[in-house]
Amino acid sequence: MLLTTDRQLRHQQNLARRKVAIVVLPTTSWPKLKAVASRIAEAIASAEAGTVTEFSDPGI
Repeated sequence: MLLTTDRQLRHQQNLARRKVAIVVLPTTSWPKLKAVASRIAEAIASAEAGTVTEFSDPGI
């Protein structure tokens, strides 16, 4: 599992053969992330190897 805020990761790396689940957060702002923490936790819990889940904005 990789949890990152690097929204360009998908374009910078070839993720096709990776055996890691990636969850991309939209911001590093804790107040904004805290507001949607349960949705982030769900994304982490359901992430499967080889998938990329990207939250597009802090309001999710």
